[in-house]
Amino acid sequence: MKDQLIVKNLPFIKILPAWAQELSYKYLSKTANLYILHGNIRDFLPHKMNEGEFIFVKIQDYVSEVLFGNRDIIVFWDRSSGVTFCTPEMMKAYLDSHAERNPDVDRDDLVSPDPLLAFKYLEEYFLLNIPKKKRIVLIADYAETFLPASDVARLSDEDRYCFVTLNRWSHDPVFTKGDVSVILLTENLTDINPRIVSSPTTVKVQIPIPDESVRTSFLEFLDRRKTLLLDKGLSPREVGTITSGLNLMNLNRLAAESYQEDLPISMDYLKQKKKEIIENEASGLLEFLETEHDLSYVSGHDFVKRRFKSAARALKQGRLDVLPMGYLISGPVGTGKSFLVTAFAGEIGIPMVKFKNFRSKWQGV
Repeated sequence: MKDQLIVKNLPFIKILPAWAQELSYKYLSKTANLYILHGNIRDFLPHKMNEGEFIFVKIQDYVSEVLFGNRDIIVFWDRSSGVTFCTPEMMKAYLDSHAERNPDVDRDDLVSPDPLLAFKYLEEYFLLNIPKKKRIVLIADYAETFLPASDVARLSDEDRYCFVTLNRWSHDPVFTKGDVSVILLTENLTDINPRIVSSPTTVKVQIPIPDESVRTSFLEFLDRRKTLLLDKGLSPREVGTITSGLNLMNLNRLAAESYQEDLPISMDYLKQKKKEIIENEASGLLEFLETEHDLSYVSGHDFVKRRFKSAARALKQGRLDVLPMGYLISGPVGTGKSFLVTAFAGEIGIPMVKFKNFRSKWQGV
């Protein structure tokens, strides 16, 4: 039982979110040391401390304090902040170690945002501490800025150095047998070099948009702090139900704006703010349209209306298993295709999302 780390840590793992459980299992199984966390990484993350009690922290704090809080060395690096450590004591130990071994090295080089310098000196420090059985974690944010999704031959010398270094760390027996974990953070997995992403030694963990229970817990958390103003008749649970698609940062902003304006959140306020948030995050590629009519407004197309009414009933009843993946509506200009779709949305009772111009060098169709 001594080496069964997952069994030993199971009580703690069970209270973690699903993505953190996955990361914990991979880490404790000692099958990899390079991890990519992607998806909803700029959000607050909930950590369940006790039954019904949560704290909400940013991902760097969550990974370093909640998941890897017992590491001996916790390092952060990105192209803006350079090398930083979880505590001043860790930073001092790093600087003192290099001052003793490399007295001529400039301190700014040791904490440089330049990966050529940062990775070089961090590797020296890691190799010095691995034989001492030190547990090490490096959290590198904005991974797309030093491991861009490009063919290796087209990478700059600096990016090629990062690619080789991180790839080597993920295979080097000294690193894999030592307790060294490298965690890369990025919002979009497709922005990362595909050879790193597809490597069998890389563990990919997606952080999802919060579900209804997490949104409700966060709103109750704000309510307990007296920073959530709700209109009469609205509760945190109801707001949590109707804010699907929003993350906790969105909810925090919505609550903060409402609080500063001294304007309680109503259904109309919530609907308008949710629309603004999603449209802004879609960078002008989406537009929400309120539907003011249902299929009774459509003349003709009896077969299509019957199919859509049947689908609307199934959606309202949650019978997704009897529905197709989608519908393709074709026909000449001016035959009512768009109107038919808005009527279908009205029949269901939901807004319609309209995709704007996707024809650019960045969005393809």
